[in-house]
Amino acid sequence: MILKFTDFINEARKSKKEITDALGELFSKKKAVKVSDKTQKGIYSLAGIIQYFKDNEMSSQNATDALHAYQNDKELNKTLKYVSVKDFKSGRSNPYYYIDLTKEEADKIKSDLEKDGKEKAAPELAKKAEIRKKSVALSKEKKEKKPTTKTSTRKTTTKK
Repeated sequence: MILKFTDFINEARKSKKEITDALGELFSKKKAVKVSDKTQKGIYSLAGIIQYFKDNEMSSQNATDALHAYQNDKELNKTLKYVSVKDFKSGRSNPYYYIDLTKEEADKIKSDLEKDGKEKAAPELAKKAEIRKKSVALSKEKKEKKPTTKTSTRKTTTKK
């Protein structure tokens, strides 16, 4: 039974060349990848790369292995570039990878993604700002209500 399990694991494993070629095909042909409610084309997040691999009947592990192979190989790493795109829902910036695009083209796609993300996150951002204002007002109110108390000194007793 253990032999069958190892055969299964080795069967699922893809060669480094095969997965890097699949990732290279994604970057060079600039295929559209649908990730949740967004479509990525030209520059891809890790989620987009994983979705592309899943669409092509490969695993998410193959996708991360391919990206790491690109980052660790000197020749492949020369062509791989990335740009940070702000995600307004989470407040974090995520890297989006690309090849064969100029910096201006990548920045244009980046600004489009950020604009769409900001529009979709606008209700949540407004709600967060409102909550923040309320919490600041409450903390000011609590500070004003808090009575000033004298600090008590602790009396120590000595044994006789």
